[in-house]
Amino acid sequence: MKKCNVSNSTELCCLDDVLNNLAVQGIDCKCPLPCVTTNYNAQKTMAKWPSKASFRRGKCKLNAEDIISYRKSHAKVRIFFSTLDRIIYVQKPVFLVSEIFSHLGGELGLWAGVSIIAVFGLIETLLYFIRNKIRDLTK
Repeated sequence: MKKCNVSNSTELCCLDDVLNNLAVQGIDCKCPLPCVTTNYNAQKTMAKWPSKASFRRGKCKLNAEDIISYRKSHAKVRIFFSTLDRIIYVQKPVFLVSEIFSHLGGELGLWAGVSIIAVFGLIETLLYFIRNKIRDLTK
């Protein structure tokens, strides 16, 4: 794929259509989460550099135009970390395979126990019913 040329009106209209489609319908791909991501919280501050005082400390005398042209052609960039903290997110499954089988075994034991109690209760009720019927027939 090639990058869109935003100076070309045809490609710009195509890009607008694609972005509108994404905004309305969303992304339809099933992309997994990335393994590693890096996020930088960028903060910037600006000041005029060099200051007039730093020019005055120098041995050469410069006028205002020299200072302006020097500022246009030079820059000073200071990059530093505001904090050295690292946040590591680790994805773990809620249940391990052994825990799943353990929970399934517990559930199976519970339902089997309840089923056996229900079967014996049914057998007991049937035996009482048969005994009462036999007693009624023999009377």
